[in-house]
Amino acid sequence: MLLVVAATLGIPQLRSPGNVMFSTGMLAAALSLFAFQVLQHRIPQTVEELWRRKVFVGPDESSQRRLRRITEALDGWLNHRLQYLSGVIFTLLVFLWFPFRYLGSGVVAFGLAIELVVAFFIGLLAWRMLVTGGFVFELGRQRRIRPQLEHPDHCGGLEPLGNLCLWNALVISAAGAFLGAWIIFGPLTPYASLAFAYRPLFTRLLLIPLAIAFGSFFLPLWMVHRAMLASRAERWRDLGSLGKRIDDLAAEMLETDESTASAKMQENAARLKVIRENYDENRPTWPFNPGTLTKFVTAQALPVVGLVSQVAKLPFKNILGIGP
Repeated sequence: MLLVVAATLGIPQLRSPGNVMFSTGMLAAALSLFAFQVLQHRIPQTVEELWRRKVFVGPDESSQRRLRRITEALDGWLNHRLQYLSGVIFTLLVFLWFPFRYLGSGVVAFGLAIELVVAFFIGLLAWRMLVTGGFVFELGRQRRIRPQLEHPDHCGGLEPLGNLCLWNALVISAAGAFLGAWIIFGPLTPYASLAFAYRPLFTRLLLIPLAIAFGSFFLPLWMVHRAMLASRAERWRDLGSLGKRIDDLAAEMLETDESTASAKMQENAARLKVIRENYDENRPTWPFNPGTLTKFVTAQALPVVGLVSQVAKLPFKNILGIGP
């Protein structure tokens, strides 16, 4: 795939507008495949890391059996036969933009064949993205995780889930970057006529990767966020119970020895203050840190700007000082 891109962009005779657009699309597909490979490796690593951190909540059974049950269920859905239906759906999407009037050319027919194959595999990736997001979503919805609010990752020990959802979103983000780049920068290149011709279609298509990227990142983590809020509320109730016990203990001590009671009350009050301060400093409610969020926002910059530019009709040539 990368050889086709390099040949098309490197050989002047092949650098026609259609070939350049095709090659940049193949480059975006290659980046998606790379992100998917990283995602595939991170899925079992994330499960094992969460297991090591002891954040899973489940039936009372042996540790190895529970871990095997979780991984087998996830693998079963990742390789479910429905993935092929997803591949077919994405293959049919190619016919929304393919220029059939040029299909008589052997080069164009070869390009169509490549696009259909790539679209099918992207559909398989989309299925695995859906399963991965659903896995994280169900962890939060069914309260199958126990956040560790004092964990040093400042994400309740759930930072691996945030990173997993980040890579899940990056799989589709390359497609959004491809569409956004042609919308924004295409009219500034020698291929402006082609960019203007495809801009309306690319603007509509841009909604798909944007919706999938934001949904695959925020929707699963939203359910984990709710689980973390519930865990924090339980912690506050525990702190309230501790305060009540201290008050009861202080009342008992006042009935015996006033000097001893005063010292004990001060000690317990100081203890409660330290606990509350420690809790206030470690109250994560999202399973990702600012760095993870920054990476996600950066990956969505091109598609978001491209979409906004068409909605607001921003004059990029004037903004960048190009043209009259």
